[in-house]
Amino acid sequence: MLVVNNATVDQDELAAGESAELAFNVTASSDSPIGYPVSMSMSANSGPSGLYTASQNGMVVIGLIPDYLMSNGTVETCVGNFYDTGGSQGEYGNSENFTMTYSPSMENAVVRAEFAAFETESGYDYLYIYDGPNTMSPQITGSPFHGTANPGLVQATNAEGALTFRFTSDGSVTKSGWHAEISCFIDQDLAINITATPEAICEGGSAVLNAHPVGGTGNYTCTWSPAGSLNDPNAMMPIASPTETTTYYVVVDDGETTLEAEYTLVVHDMPELELGNDTIVCAYDEITLDATILNGVSYIWSPGGETTATITVDSTGVGLNAQTYSVIATDENGCEVEDEITVTFDVCSGLNQQELAVNIYPNPATKVVNLALRGFAGDLEYTLLNYQGKTVYSKKLGGFSGAAIEQINTGTFAKGIYYLRLNTGKSVSIHKIVIQ
Repeated sequence: MLVVNNATVDQDELAAGESAELAFNVTASSDSPIGYPVSMSMSANSGPSGLYTASQNGMVVIGLIPDYLMSNGTVETCVGNFYDTGGSQGEYGNSENFTMTYSPSMENAVVRAEFAAFETESGYDYLYIYDGPNTMSPQITGSPFHGTANPGLVQATNAEGALTFRFTSDGSVTKSGWHAEISCFIDQDLAINITATPEAICEGGSAVLNAHPVGGTGNYTCTWSPAGSLNDPNAMMPIASPTETTTYYVVVDDGETTLEAEYTLVVHDMPELELGNDTIVCAYDEITLDATILNGVSYIWSPGGETTATITVDSTGVGLNAQTYSVIATDENGCEVEDEITVTFDVCSGLNQQELAVNIYPNPATKVVNLALRGFAGDLEYTLLNYQGKTVYSKKLGGFSGAAIEQINTGTFAKGIYYLRLNTGKSVSIHKIVIQ
């Protein structure tokens, strides 16, 4: 249904925090239904021997109607624009003689061709239309067509469901030719079969609903409800983005008959994943990071590429530096959740006997500010004051010994200058923080 023409793309080095756009060329087959969603999986590898990995799922919705120009051959499709050899803008050529057959790509269907425009040289350039798979089939009423005698709506009535077109032109004078919309029709009573792709979603996700009407007159309109979580309640294939499990109803009208059907789109809760606050670890110690989630089925860590729920890390390969570890966990419903933690490896020599020290970063800050605390305090409390001296955040830690990283969420604070007051029980220090 969808072919990825360039499955691998190389990207030059990126600095931390940079981004890049990569293009992947894909081609949809002629029988791919318009609006049909196709799931794609993408993965990225970098570093020595692909040490660092990342993956992401995406969706491509087929939305470009193919154009077919008059030629010799057979096309199996249920959607398309059918033009003379000049296409949508030009004219056909002199001395042409082409035969083209359209056959349905859907089971039990027949091909329809609805001509939106038609003009050939009257009395000299002819379009023959045959109700069947070849020119031995009977011609439809009015064939051959020439001049401005528009064929209108043509529908196959033969067992194969095919239509065959033959065009001939003489050696002089050309015209704009024709444009016909190719579709398929199933000769049965109106019926609906609602599907969703995917069949269920995770919280925050979306699915494409499809009413799949068949039969009846073949000319359908529809109305979906509830409309609030749909991008277009009057589309045959709307995108649904509900926040909870929702039953959708669709009413399809073919001008003669009205039918209603329903589909319940299940929304799975996102699993909870919490690696904890950023932390400081002594250089010769190790720490176990636990990403276990309820009904988890897969885990992928970066860096390293480990696939277990827990990993144990130390300063090997990191040294006396900070390293951010991230993990993507997937549960049995296919819901993915991600978290990260920064571990700073420190010498920790005589740490418990030192007076308390603090390192504030980033500063200036935007959404969050980190307080890297090291040392000893008998009764630790810190308070964030705005420029007018009003307390906007405060936390009491009590007795403190060792190292830890405290985070203050500053995303809701007004931009400006703030002051951090650090009270150890023995001394008070003031530190300036800028929020922008």
